[in-house]
Amino acid sequence: MDLSGTGKFLHLNKNRKRSKVIILLLFLLNIILIIP
Repeated sequence: MDLSGTGKFLHLNKNRKRSKVIILLLFLLNIILIIP
C-alpha cells in the first residue's frame, strides 16, 4: 500500500524504456559512421 513506491517503480520503467531508445539510436549512429 505504498503509493510513493509504485510511483518510483513506474518512473524507473519509463527511464528504462527511454535509455533503451537512446542506446539503439547511438548504436545506429555508430553503424552509419563506421560504414563509409
